[in-house]
Amino acid sequence: MLPMNGRDATQPGIELRDLSKSYGSVRAVRRINLSIAPGETVALLGPNGAGKTTTIDIVLGLARPDSGQVSVFGRIPRDACSP
Repeated sequence: MLPMNGRDATQPGIELRDLSKSYGSVRAVRRINLSIAPGETVALLGPNGAGKTTTIDIVLGLARPDSGQVSVFGRIPRDACSP
């Protein structure tokens, strides 16, 4: 595939592997596995308290997971926007 903005279009744009996050005794995110291709549109749906915002915060690098792996174009979230 052709590169998108200098990035390898064959790798996932966003990849979450066994992602978990807790706040004290509250488990906000429990072992999420998700792969989103570059250019793919995805919606996170669920009831209040399902962990949608926490997951987005982790992908954006605003929060750190307790366990699991996150990559954005093959890099850790806080480095994904750097050239």
